[in-house]
Amino acid sequence: MKILDLVKHQKRSPLPLIVAHPAILPYIDMVKWILSRCHRNSVLLKADGTSLVSFAPKNYVAIFRLPPLEENADEAYKKAFAARHPNFDDCICEWWVEEDEFKVSPLRVYQTQNFHPDYKPVAIMICRLMGEKNCNLFRREWVPYMYAVVEHGRVLNWANIMADVLLRALRRYLEAPEETKPSFFMFAYLWIWFALRLNLQN
Repeated sequence: MKILDLVKHQKRSPLPLIVAHPAILPYIDMVKWILSRCHRNSVLLKADGTSLVSFAPKNYVAIFRLPPLEENADEAYKKAFAARHPNFDDCICEWWVEEDEFKVSPLRVYQTQNFHPDYKPVAIMICRLMGEKNCNLFRREWVPYMYAVVEHGRVLNWANIMADVLLRALRRYLEAPEETKPSFFMFAYLWIWFALRLNLQN
């Protein structure tokens, strides 16, 4: 079965929604097939060179049915946040399951398993969204995103954030496709995106 036929066959299955270990669901060949047809501007090309789909932020909004944007977490937002909260570690301490046991990490990475249960799912979601292979490792630089969600319930520009992360990963892969294996976090996003896109077209 050709990979495109496999995608069409699976597009209504819950299987693509499952984020599994690569050893169980080895999507590497499928992802490489998709990426081999991607232009550096994140447009997926047909065999004749015309555009099939684009990984533009507006398409993520449509595919994932994201709610209306309330806060644009761009560089200006992050600089303003840093001015209000110069010590990001203090924010993480407030989310810790046991604040008295919190210790500042010299590597600026914190284990999500030590987050309070109310905050842990958000921390894991952000790890996944940012392409962190280990969802137990939350990076200090992501505090502005976390704070907007758990402290103010704001809807950020997740489509742009996701698109930027995937575009950087795509460009890294296209620079050395024979030497680089697509990171696993791309599997779920690309598979779901591509499968649902086909579903919308048919």
